[in-house]
Amino acid sequence: MELNLLIIRPRQDADLLSNDLNKIGIKTTIFPIFKFINLNPVLPDIKEFKYILTSSRNGIRTFAKNFTERELTLYVVGEGSAQEAKNQGFKNIIVGNNSMSELCKNINSTLNKNSGKLLYVSGVYQNYDVTRYLRFNGYRIENLVLYDLNPISYLSEGVLKKLEDGIINGVLFFSPRSAIIFSDLLKKARKDNIAEQLRAFCLSKKIAEKVNKLNWKMTYVSATSNKASLIDLLSYLCK
Repeated sequence: MELNLLIIRPRQDADLLSNDLNKIGIKTTIFPIFKFINLNPVLPDIKEFKYILTSSRNGIRTFAKNFTERELTLYVVGEGSAQEAKNQGFKNIIVGNNSMSELCKNINSTLNKNSGKLLYVSGVYQNYDVTRYLRFNGYRIENLVLYDLNPISYLSEGVLKKLEDGIINGVLFFSPRSAIIFSDLLKKARKDNIAEQLRAFCLSKKIAEKVNKLNWKMTYVSATSNKASLIDLLSYLCK
């Protein structure tokens, strides 16, 4: 199968993904559907905290821009975020299994509640209420919101034409929110029927549930809900 996939992730992550896919012979078109916005909140005294918790690479990058501290223990959701953390100079990294809720459960079962304060670094939009869950379970935690991802208003004519003409034959989805926004953008353009000729490639089952509100030609879900697993799936399909 020859694939030409639409990548709708924020630019920095989209470029990384595009390079990985190009290496295995998959063509890509990049069109981010979110605009990344750095926020400037009042920063806490980092010395008050012993642990950092974040759900994405964006959280790691924005923390690294605002703080020089790299010795604190950093909890991340998956291997992709762990690699970003290493790139940013973090040394003490604990990796979850690609689910924010599962990572929080792991913290609750393994981390002593009196061992120190946690700082949860996030964007404005949060798919899971980390702070509420951990506070309910007795942890001292603060939420520092360092960025926002604002959805774009419409799909470009160029992207719509590539979709209609079949040049792009698949779309990659890395979050439930991106699936919802992309579906809304197609409906806004009155082109939601285009999905019937497209394949949707989803990082997880939760994402696929949102994607399938449209009628796609085919929906695929990665085996282990991470980027490497999704790339393995795409590589297999291209053989």
